[in-house]
Amino acid sequence: MREKIYTFGPSGSIVGILTEPDPTVARPGAPVIIASNVGLNHRIGPFRAYVCLARDLAKVGYSMLRFDLSGMGDSEPRLDNHKELERAVLDVKDAMQALTDRHGARTFVQLGFCSGVDSAHAVAIEDPRVVGAIFIEGYSFPTPQFYARRYLKRPWSWRLWRRYWLKTLARYIPAARPHIREAGEAVEIYSRSYPTREQLAREFTAMAGRGVGMLFVYTGGYGSDHAKNYAGQFFDNFPTLRGEPRIEVEYFAKADHIFTVLADREKLLARIKGWMQAHFP
Repeated sequence: MREKIYTFGPSGSIVGILTEPDPTVARPGAPVIIASNVGLNHRIGPFRAYVCLARDLAKVGYSMLRFDLSGMGDSEPRLDNHKELERAVLDVKDAMQALTDRHGARTFVQLGFCSGVDSAHAVAIEDPRVVGAIFIEGYSFPTPQFYARRYLKRPWSWRLWRRYWLKTLARYIPAARPHIREAGEAVEIYSRSYPTREQLAREFTAMAGRGVGMLFVYTGGYGSDHAKNYAGQFFDNFPTLRGEPRIEVEYFAKADHIFTVLADREKLLARIKGWMQAHFP
């Protein structure tokens, strides 16, 4: 395995780490995996997940580039006048072109995690060089079963009852008030433009028709209306994709949103490695 600093883009201003396998195990013609920032975090991924993944993949013959989008981490800002998602898409395309020019790479797998799915998806739907996409905690929509599971479970949540009784006690017992945190007005520092369910169904269908393999990974620990809380939610959202052989969905019910627990993170990495070996031998 070899790791090296990799710079590309406008004036070499974008910085990443390219992890390559030893020549004795390298898979000729295999796609290169590309991953960028998760939210405002830099290229290592949550709890260094991208570092571990890149090294695990290198052991079985795959190369992976993890890099900082322009203006984040070690990468300098772009000097052009583009919106945030447009800049991210340009960065990913610059990464692909650099890998082609310097290493002869012809195909790629886009890896996105949470908000990082936005640019990975945008590139995957339009660039024929993308042959695979791994979307972790990406797009999801609530369903009737989602709401039924969420609200039927709430009466049995000890955390909700604890919060209720602390608030009740705080009204009458001053000593209980320090245990209650009042949330102030939230300041929006990061926003996303969420595509519609119909738009995504069309785009996933087009990608599958082009031969793109897709792995969607979700957890049960993301508490929002765009979360998932049961295994079949993806295909309930996109029923026309049910049975599509190029689409696989993995649901880690007990894992939290960023795979804090090591055992959960190891299961995630093993699932991705196994998917790569099955689809790109």
